[in-house]
Amino acid sequence: MSDYFIDDFMKKYQITRREVEVIRKIAEGFTTIEIGEQLFVSKFTVNAHRRNICRKLDIYTPVGLVKFAKVHGLV
Repeated sequence: MSDYFIDDFMKKYQITRREVEVIRKIAEGFTTIEIGEQLFVSKFTVNAHRRNICRKLDIYTPVGLVKFAKVHGLV
């Protein structure tokens, strides 16, 4: 995926690169703890990112985030 696409995507949805990474990890089926280990942050930080993502995208279920990721080519 090109940097241009990611930058445009981030502007459109007002999300950060780290939030895009978290969405991808959620869509790939990783747990909060696994995501934290892979991104070298605590589970609390992952949960904060998840809350921010849900608020920004108005999507509040893991299934909804997976669908969003698939529709937008993040996975």
